[in-house]
Formats: sequence, C-alpha cells, structure tokens
Amino acid sequence: MSLLTDKTCENCGRVLRAMNPQKGSSYYYPCACNRPIRTISGVVLPGTEQHEQILASGYWNLNDLLTPQPQKTLQLNVENGYCQHRTTQGDNYGITCMDCGEAIAGYGYWGEGSTVCKHDWARLDEESDEEMCMYCQAVRSAPPKPVAHRWQKGDLGIVNNTLVLLLEEERSVWISQRGDCGYYPTSGIKFIQRIPLPYRFVDWKQTIADYLGGKFTSYFALANL
Repeated sequence: MSLLTDKTCENCGRVLRAMNPQKGSSYYYPCACNRPIRTISGVVLPGTEQHEQILASGYWNLNDLLTPQPQKTLQLNVENGYCQHRTTQGDNYGITCMDCGEAIAGYGYWGEGSTVCKHDWARLDEESDEEMCMYCQAVRSAPPKPVAHRWQKGDLGIVNNTLVLLLEEERSVWISQRGDCGYYPTSGIKFIQRIPLPYRFVDWKQTIADYLGGKFTSYFALANL
C-alpha cells in the first residue's frame, strides 16, 4: 500500500501525479495550469479556452510543457489562444520565444530550448547548389531557384487586384480591365496565363477606342475562368 498522500497544485487545486508511486516517490509532475503547452497547431498559452480544454482532456505530457520567461506576460502577443512568437531572443545557438519559451530556430537561445536543431537554411553563396543550417551547420542540396517569367505579348497578369493585358513587350505597354492604357513595370505584376493576341499596338487613342469597342473583352474573360 502506497504511503503517498494526494498533493494538489497550489495555484489551481488539481491533484498532481506522482512520478513513481509504486516506489513511494515523493516527487510529482508539475501542473500545467500556468505553463504554455506545445501542440501540433502551435503553443497554447494559459488563461485561454484552448488551454482549459487541453487540461480537461488530459492529452498532454511532460515534454509538451514549456517554461516562459518570468519577466514576460503570458498573454502578450496571443491570437486565438496561440502564441505568435513576436518577442524573441537569439544567439549562435538558436532563437527562443520570450513569451512562451518555445525554441523556434536552431537549439533555442543559449542552446537550452531543444535537443534537436530546428534548421534555418541559407545558401552558401548565390551560385551554390547547397545550403547550410545557420545553427548546426548541416548541409543539404538547395532547392532549384525559381525561373523568372519572360513576358510576351498576350500575357495576362494581375496587379492591385486589377487584370492587365500585355500589348507590347519591348516597351511594356499594358491595358487594364478598367480601360487604363500605359507603361507598367513587370516587377509588380503576377503572371496568370498566356493568350494568343493578334493585336498591333499603334497609339493610346486607338487602343482605348478598341477597348471601348469590346476588342479585349474576351481576353479578360478568359482570365476569370
């Protein structure tokens, strides 16, 4: 028969679990009532509805509990019950959230947040085919660089929620779905699709007349499919 008596949390009154009740151990697992809990959806902070639901369900273990920085307020930078990791501190070991204590990069600040590195990859240089973790220095093959789109006449794009159609690639002449015609830099335009466009740009006046005559209506309609 165990000589242990129930020990309760001084903060919430919950009964604490003994670490080794069969051997009469007097050590108890900490209560999670005032500790952030790591979940697959993010870190849940005390005082939130999600935190209470987790405590009631019992679906957490000791490894899920985090220790926040004591000088920080746990309710700081919380959205929908989850910590947003907006207050951080880092060094060459890693980065730790100062609100909930979660290691969010590397091994955490001072290397005390995680036993497994949470990699932060960076290319060795612009021409390298490999990238290295900034913290543990592991090396892997870098993903292929995205190929820049080569704009051509007939390309449909979108900028500031407005569809635009490229009329002449040499001078980057566009007409928008609103009927505006002019020069637009391609850097801020997102490519949608390419459409054969048998149109020869002559001048703004003729282009606007063609737009008002419905000449480009079918091209813009294709982009809405």
